[in-house]
Amino acid sequence: MSFKPIPVERKVKVIYRVVIGDDAGYHSGSLFSPQFYKEIVIPVYEMIVHELSVPVILHSDGYIIPLLSMPRDAGIKAIHPLEVTANIDLKEVKEEFGQDLVLIGNADCSYILCQTDKQLIHKEVVEVDMYFVLAIVCMQVCQ
Repeated sequence: MSFKPIPVERKVKVIYRVVIGDDAGYHSGSLFSPQFYKEIVIPVYEMIVHELSVPVILHSDGYIIPLLSMPRDAGIKAIHPLEVTANIDLKEVKEEFGQDLVLIGNADCSYILCQTDKQLIHKEVVEVDMYFVLAIVCMQVCQ
């Protein structure tokens, strides 16, 4: 596989971090087998991380817990969004990966954050903030 990075330094004066948007899961499980992910996807992440001098963040929706050690080992520094709606156990992820990865997100933006009940929203945010960096990026529109 060939990977030729664009010389970003010529285009932008300062880059603080890079986010790769690469969904690897459904709400019920990963899209790829661990073997496929390791053989096909991870080498690309390794090349990207190697070429850049800034932290790389992976955005991947869905239940990606069976795959999570591989991006970490490839040099990815943070994972987002750790979807609560994909039944990701926050405490378990923090215990296993919290020393190695910055864990970002995990607020329920498909339901809780669309409510007008401020106490309900506050409870959600406080619970998330106990374990993770709270970063809410909701692509869904509250109705």
